[in-house]
Amino acid sequence: MVGVFSLYNFNVGVVFMKQYLRSLILNNLKNIPSFKKIKTEEKIHKNLFSSAYWKNSNVIGLTLSTYPEWDTYNIIYQAWFEDKQVVIPVTNKESLTMNFYLINSFDDVMEGNYKIKEPINKSKARYFSKDKIDLMIVPGIVFDKQGYRIGFGKGYFDRYLSDFNHSKISLLAEFQIINQIPTNEYDISVDCLITEKKNIKVK
Repeated sequence: MVGVFSLYNFNVGVVFMKQYLRSLILNNLKNIPSFKKIKTEEKIHKNLFSSAYWKNSNVIGLTLSTYPEWDTYNIIYQAWFEDKQVVIPVTNKESLTMNFYLINSFDDVMEGNYKIKEPINKSKARYFSKDKIDLMIVPGIVFDKQGYRIGFGKGYFDRYLSDFNHSKISLLAEFQIINQIPTNEYDISVDCLITEKKNIKVK
């Protein structure tokens, strides 16, 4: 029984540590002056668009950003400008899973679960299986140097990425990186962290 309780205490400790780190970095994100945030986003986007991950991808998977996340709308505009296809997720709260659907205009979306925008008419939207998505831009709040991340705590992306075999990257500022995040067997790391200063390839 001692081993069981020790494991329980360890898992509880991991949860509280992640909650603390999430709250800390979220607070820092919310307190960035707007002019500084715009400049940082411009640098992050520049590093993204010049990367081989972007240049070699035709189908981009990502979420429509919400406050205080880094902007993804300008990324979508750039993708459309380059004739890339953009797919966004629709979440299922009961199964805690998600699937990705094509959008061709911001007129195609409306607020869905968790106030994240998704296709207005999912029955008519074009579904993309994960083997058809070349590049997944994975959201997160806290990241470590091994490519692991702390998101918003629901686990949708970790479940989806468990058998995703194409490129996975995240966009972030340098202050969102820590040395190591406590992880378990369900956590999935990304291949590259793209910041305002550099691209950090971890795989």
